[in-house]
Amino acid sequence: MTKSNVTPINAQSTDDIPSGGPARLKSLIERIEKLEEEKTAIAGDIKDVFAEAK
Repeated sequence: MTKSNVTPINAQSTDDIPSGGPARLKSLIERIEKLEEEKTAIAGDIKDVFAEAK
């Protein structure tokens, strides 16, 4: 058998990850969560308007 030149993911250096990476990821997740909350609120508003129209 020949050895593979592939390095396992868990063995790779973290030097490749930008220093702002974790903070940026957290910021993006927070923005997505906020938008999901707003989407839920808007869906509720739409439901209320349909109920009012009946």
